[in-house]
Amino acid sequence: MASQAPRLEPGALRGRNLRYCLLTLLHDAGRPLSIGELLDALQVRGLRVAGRDPRKTVGDVLRYESSLGRVRRVGWGRYEATPRPPTTVRRHRGRLEALVREAARRGARRGET
Repeated sequence: MASQAPRLEPGALRGRNLRYCLLTLLHDAGRPLSIGELLDALQVRGLRVAGRDPRKTVGDVLRYESSLGRVRRVGWGRYEATPRPPTTVRRHRGRLEALVREAARRGARRGET
């Protein structure tokens, strides 16, 4: 069965898509990142966080992921990924790549560069 890009508003992340993207960015960085750095990394990829206050949304997501042991808070507003199975990392990375492709496709359709 072929994997399709998840459906969402143009470039706006929330829920599971946002969690998987943040986990992938933290894992790929290999070092602690601040909430601002994570938001910048999403923006570079053509993605944004849904909601009125993206920093609060990302902070809430990371606090939830921390309670599950998937990330570790290392300072005020700074988080790092904890070790995960390679298959999980690969699945999450695939989701991020699909979302980036979808955002680029929608941006190209609207004439954005």
